[in-house]
Amino acid sequence: MGIRVVVAEDSFLIREGLRLLLETQPDITLAASVGTLPELFAAVAEHGPDVLVTDVRMPPGDRDEGIS
Repeated sequence: MGIRVVVAEDSFLIREGLRLLLETQPDITLAASVGTLPELFAAVAEHGPDVLVTDVRMPPGDRDEGIS
């Protein structure tokens, strides 16, 4: 199964680029790729990832939600 990763990024192009890059790595399983803070919370609760790659500013607030 490898390392389970959740990607959270509001920019579609960056999120898709990260998804494509991570999917080329045999030891990494992309558990979820999301674009908002509520989706991020749901993905983490559902998948329990080993690693979270997140944007600092996430909708809907666009402040420091990704770090908080």
